[in-house]
Amino acid sequence: MDKLYTNDIAKNEYDFDILILYKSGDEKILLSKVQSFIKENKKVRTDIYSDDYNTDYSYREKYIFENDVLINS
Repeated sequence: MDKLYTNDIAKNEYDFDILILYKSGDEKILLSKVQSFIKENKKVRTDIYSDDYNTDYSYREKYIFENDVLINS
């Protein structure tokens, strides 16, 4: 039973797998990238980029979408 509980903790270590902050670019391309992550069973959150972006959520990976390209940050 402890082993199952421990596995669940590791699985829920992050609120979302991926955060994508939108800075500039074609929103259709952004949507396509989000959909591809979702097909991989990733939990994705998008938001508007700001230099001082802050959130109470935790993320496994963080990207900035700028000029139609995802930049790992």
